Amino acid sequence: MAILGGVAWTGASAPAGAGDDPPTGETELILFWGDGCPVCEIEWAFLDGLRADHPDLVVRDYEVWQDEANAARFETTMAELGLEARAVPTTIVGDRVWVGFDDAVAAEIERAVAGTDPEPDPESPSGRTTLDVPVFG
Repeated sequence: MAILGGVAWTGASAPAGAGDDPPTGETELILFWGDGCPVCEIEWAFLDGLRADHPDLVVRDYEVWQDEANAARFETTMAELGLEARAVPTTIVGDRVWVGFDDAVAAEIERAVAGTDPEPDPESPSGRTTLDVPVFG
């Protein structure tokens, strides 16, 4: 089953449990993923290219299907953001969260990493995109 969209969420603080802050001048991307997830594999290929284009990008990744500590980290991090840990891949850049991955999500992530993505209004219907995603686990 392929995920055909993403969930963008704004207005939440950066996740405290997700890792150390990157050094000044670097951008942190947090990826919660599952070993064997085909959509995660597609996002990994995208991230390889993104890191080549943005050497200041720090990717912190946590495999959550096989690693219980990472699964707990996923749940805690999402709870801190006021969200539920539901599906992989889940990507966080700053205060933006995407669940799922497709071309539109890739473009948003790239703009967020480049610092060219205007902050959407969370109260606006265009500030969030929703979709049905498989349940985490």
